[in-house]
Amino acid sequence: MDGIVTHLTDDHVVIAAMTELGATSPINACPHKALPSVIQAQLPLLLDRGIVREGRPGYYYLYIPQAVRSVSPRKMVRRILVAAGFWLFIVLLPFLLMYIFDQ
Repeated sequence: MDGIVTHLTDDHVVIAAMTELGATSPINACPHKALPSVIQAQLPLLLDRGIVREGRPGYYYLYIPQAVRSVSPRKMVRRILVAAGFWLFIVLLPFLLMYIFDQ
């Protein structure tokens, strides 16, 4: 379990560092020497895990699939409320139908 927490912490550090550099796409990839030492030290692991990719030879950028990108808090709250409303409706539907047809 500690390994997972370490990866999450490391991922946040890598994401923050690469975003600060602006290396978030192949077009904006940074040369190896411009990468922070934290990323340079873990570069083979980051490449294997797919978090960092190589654009042109010797240039690296952050790769986060669209499904993994962070969702704004507003959208997250909306998703939770819609899901809660849906399940509340599903649970209350039988009682509503019994009330309507019992009359």
